[in-house]
Amino acid sequence: MTLGPVSAVEEAAAGVRAAAERLPAQEITVASDALRDCHEAVVTATEGSGAEEPAQAAAWLASAAERLTEVAQLVAELRTRLHRFADHLANPSPPARTSTPVPPTRQTRSPVDRQWGQRARARLPVRPNGRGPTLGTYVDQDGIEHSVRSGAEEDGLDQELAYFMWSEGLVRPDMTRPDGSRHVELKVAYRMRVSNTPHAELAINNEIDKELYGCHRLLPRVLAPGQVLVVHDDLGTHVYRGKGGRQR
Repeated sequence: MTLGPVSAVEEAAAGVRAAAERLPAQEITVASDALRDCHEAVVTATEGSGAEEPAQAAAWLASAAERLTEVAQLVAELRTRLHRFADHLANPSPPARTSTPVPPTRQTRSPVDRQWGQRARARLPVRPNGRGPTLGTYVDQDGIEHSVRSGAEEDGLDQELAYFMWSEGLVRPDMTRPDGSRHVELKVAYRMRVSNTPHAELAINNEIDKELYGCHRLLPRVLAPGQVLVVHDDLGTHVYRGKGGRQR
């Protein structure tokens, strides 16, 4: 009988998922916010005093909060990878054929996969009291998942996006460093644009902002014609289709 091995594999996959859920993502986010609150309190209490010790304490608090934020992002990435590994354990891909090689083809994804969005959002940490960075996971046309967060990017993509938004007239002439350039949704859309990715889905632990120069208004203008970005947020699922200028 084959029930034994199948049951053992499913049990192993369940164990991996359970271990992923025990990772303290939310607790780390709470601790990071507490450090930021403490930093603000110290800065406010000692403003204008010029005392060295409080200034040093404030610097340590800010540094600790930033490091915890990075840890929270790493834990979110680990949770995503562990769940993906568990899915692979439970449903392994069939072995590749050894016949004549054929050119690789892209995986065909459903235009809108709400079930993936729900699963991906369930793996993201909750933002306590609506505070803290926005974290997300997006899956590209090839079915590969990527972790993202709001803020600056090491590769400078947020700066490139800021220049694009300014040079294309998407923001006011005086907005050379628009806040939206550090938002998860617009950064993913810009990555799609520069990589010519036709379709992607993004799950975030926040709501899409609807400010005048926010993501809801600018996403169609950052995406190139023919590109589609599906965003799953706190309020539901939203589909954005590119209406911006074509790549030069």
